[in-house]
Amino acid sequence: PDTPGGFHNIFTYKHSTGRVLLFATTESPLSVPHGANVYDMELFLQGDPDYGLVSRMPLPEPRGAARGYHDAYVAYDPATGQDKFYGGGPETTYLGGNYVWDVTDITNPRLLVTQLAVHGQQSGGHTWVATPDHRYAISEMTSLAHAPLRFYDLKPALDGDVAVAGAPGAAFG
Repeated sequence: PDTPGGFHNIFTYKHSTGRVLLFATTESPLSVPHGANVYDMELFLQGDPDYGLVSRMPLPEPRGAARGYHDAYVAYDPATGQDKFYGGGPETTYLGGNYVWDVTDITNPRLLVTQLAVHGQQSGGHTWVATPDHRYAISEMTSLAHAPLRFYDLKPALDGDVAVAGAPGAAFG
């Protein structure tokens, strides 16, 4: 009942703590300030009354769409020792964007990178995944057959040199 409309996408992930987590992007109304639920699958299987819900991934404002993240990807970054969540924001809003969160402390996600309003992209975010070294993010901005993939250099944002990611393949600014 707390996720009217259900889930759009799910991603299972073995966290660095050893917990098996299920990240589920939600179809939440605008009044709900999160874009993905995080479930501990061991708690779920034990019959937890909250179905194993252990955290919610925030979705920064402005949301502009009656949904949470479109897609989710989570991976461990051995260079930083961080578990990272990559969320493609609502695709129906120009400022929906894409986000990278440090989810090492799953109950206190920390925003690392924001990518908004890139010239030439469709409105909002869609699919947003990292290369194995977490230096680059690859984005599919639409589900159309001939839509290009875009590559973003995350290093300037991860190093703290800029706050918002810019054009694909270019420095952020």
